[in-house]
Amino acid sequence: MTGTLILAALQVATAGVSRVSLRVPDTVVVVDTVALRETAVPTPPAPRVTFDFGGGPSAPVAARQFEITVNGAAGAPAAMRGHAAQSGPAAQLRIVRSPDSLSTELARRAVEGARLPEVTMQLPGNEDGLGVVVHLYDVQVLSSRLASNHDDAPLRERQLALDEAIDQIGVDLDEAQRQLGVVESLRKRDMSSSLELAHAKANVAVLTRKLGIQRERLALLNAELSRWAPVQEETILAGARVVIDGR
Repeated sequence: MTGTLILAALQVATAGVSRVSLRVPDTVVVVDTVALRETAVPTPPAPRVTFDFGGGPSAPVAARQFEITVNGAAGAPAAMRGHAAQSGPAAQLRIVRSPDSLSTELARRAVEGARLPEVTMQLPGNEDGLGVVVHLYDVQVLSSRLASNHDDAPLRERQLALDEAIDQIGVDLDEAQRQLGVVESLRKRDMSSSLELAHAKANVAVLTRKLGIQRERLALLNAELSRWAPVQEETILAGARVVIDGR
């Protein structure tokens, strides 16, 4: 009887009103947005370089930057270009990396002109992990230069901006998830339209996508920062012969 009276009172109070606006309690929606934000994005691998000083290859070292120039005689057949060392080196390799235990030996060979039997660079591949391997033989160290590196300041500013953006999108996504739960609850009672439900779902999808993109950007930036060092070493090498293996 009480329920009938309440329903009658609502009908009288809302006469002539096209839609009833009711505030419903917050609805708990079980969506693991924390797991979404904490999902690890694969870090892109850095190129790896190994040096052979005559006693076997060294441990691979990461190259922050690299540039390979393969030289060839103009007009020579492709099969002969690797043997065009008479007019200069077959290839030059420029690498920028953090100084390590190999720096002294590379500087010594640059001064004395002593050559390395081989230098190998492993270039990162696609998702399958397969890449290209570049072999330089009879390698001369043309130069070895140490320089201060202040590239971290703009990188850290971008990192702070991305952290702030991710936090804000996370807050917006939480609210969108809550609103979606409210709309779904009202929809079950025929108190919201299918258009409102579709809009709420689309809003959650857009924010989820934005969050994923920002996380990927942050992962790439963190990978770049992980390779940063206050001092960087630039080494330029020239090989009399080059072999490129495509995996």
